[in-house]
Amino acid sequence: MSIERLLGVLVPGFCHPLTVLGFCHPMKGDRIELSRAEQRRLLVLNQMQAGGLVNAEAASLLGLSVRQLQRLRGAYAERGAAALVHGNRGRHSAHALDATLASRVVELAKRKYVGFNQHHLTEMLAEVEGVHLSRPTIHRILKAAGIAAPRRRRPPRGRSRLRRSRRRADRRVLSSARPPASPSAATRPLSARRDAPPG
Repeated sequence: MSIERLLGVLVPGFCHPLTVLGFCHPMKGDRIELSRAEQRRLLVLNQMQAGGLVNAEAASLLGLSVRQLQRLRGAYAERGAAALVHGNRGRHSAHALDATLASRVVELAKRKYVGFNQHHLTEMLAEVEGVHLSRPTIHRILKAAGIAAPRRRRPPRGRSRLRRSRRRADRRVLSSARPPASPSAATRPLSARRDAPPG
């Protein structure tokens, strides 16, 4: 059975797949919002409870192994639709940068360290200001603030070598295109040469 066929079928007595209200299954809070993938899982699990699908079919529809599906089904039976929501949803990252620190870096880059490249800025922030951040973090903060890295454009290396090789190639083309003024000794037949041995 395809998921497209399942989307058109709602099993009576089970949760609506798009918005899950608290009265369907025991859940925390009144309302749980599900992503598309979580809605799809909910619909397939409801079909399994109604007897419309077996484990192997449901697992293939969701792209899970049968064992993963059994674990998901057990959690769904125990906690309801709340079991389908990812555990990290709504939490702040433990590694997220403090907004006040980011704004301080932006202010220092705009006022005190104007014109510094990002490597030098990172060093100065660590040595003088006591702000220890990596260069990619500084780059990300400044990019988000719209501050471009000051960069002096240098000509690429090897430019003179390229010019020389082009000049040589141009000379070859020009010399091959010009007809010779008089036939050289190398191109005259051996009998026409003055220095040819008597024969």
